[in-house]
Amino acid sequence: MKKLMLSFAAVILTTLLLVSSCKKGADPLPKENAPADTETKNARLQQMRTGDGGDAEAYFAEYGPQYETFMIDPRLSRTIRLRQGTRISIPAGAFMLNGQVIRSGLVKFDVLELPDRGTMARRGINTMAGATLLDSDGSFDMVATVNGVNVDRQLAPGRSLRFVVPDWQPTGRTASGLYESVVTLGTGEQAQFNWQVVSTTGQNNVVPNTGGNWTFDFINLGGCNIDEPAPPPPMQNPRLINTTITVTLPNNPGTIAGYQGSGGANTYVLLAPRGLNALAQLYLSNGNNQVSSLPNSVFIGMNARLLAYSAVNGNYYIAKKDIITTAGMSESLIFEPTDAATLTAELNALNSY
Repeated sequence: MKKLMLSFAAVILTTLLLVSSCKKGADPLPKENAPADTETKNARLQQMRTGDGGDAEAYFAEYGPQYETFMIDPRLSRTIRLRQGTRISIPAGAFMLNGQVIRSGLVKFDVLELPDRGTMARRGINTMAGATLLDSDGSFDMVATVNGVNVDRQLAPGRSLRFVVPDWQPTGRTASGLYESVVTLGTGEQAQFNWQVVSTTGQNNVVPNTGGNWTFDFINLGGCNIDEPAPPPPMQNPRLINTTITVTLPNNPGTIAGYQGSGGANTYVLLAPRGLNALAQLYLSNGNNQVSSLPNSVFIGMNARLLAYSAVNGNYYIAKKDIITTAGMSESLIFEPTDAATLTAELNALNSY
């Protein structure tokens, strides 16, 4: 499957996405995949979107993909299997707290699996690395805690998590790149995360496709994904490759969301290229119901779907338009009322676009 946001400040380094409940599993350890209690949900919500208040959060919690919860004995090696088929092998002595290996009790391990654009869009996540659009083979987020306290982001020396990820949409590619989430902070800015090529010492950033699976080791908690830069469309003029596009929302019922949902907003504007597992968010707002892509981040001549949605006071709105991108493009989208089920269906339909 081709490669692909986690928007989803110290705590956000270890978690990029909103978290909510999980279903019951058959594992004999206590509370395996058990529903998250209200306190846990609220804590995770604060981890991902500190200071945010948009109603989109409630939509993500109800209709978005859910974290799966596993209780891990840190003294034992263990392999877990996620709902969409990903296997994660966790070695004994992998987790640390304040620089010390955890050797007793249980570690609560929450992991989110995002195989496609539908799940990403229903969690407020996109596949941008700065101004580079990524085509994704899967995204993940991992949070580990002991008695409600986040463990260290980096695993113990010599330890790593082994991922075996199904090649959900085979393309014949034999290798891909490993990206991780990085938080950027600036004066007066909300905490935001971005995807970047893994640069951690001792971490291999090449992911091989072996036996129909993407296999890699990851030495940090937080977000990771398997991606390649999205290929440009055939160009008649190779000198005109990228451009900036602007979308006006005349009847926007909400407030435009920042990157990966930072800033407490509830209106998302997405750009989905045809035939790729890639999803860009337009989030540079001029404060006048107008939003732009990052400068020169959109290929010219690309078939794509513009899709905007908003969740306000329990009400839902959606607008969409299929386009072919042109230099300096400016489009207008008109919201129409909808319901949560229809919005969910429209976001899931990005998987087959």
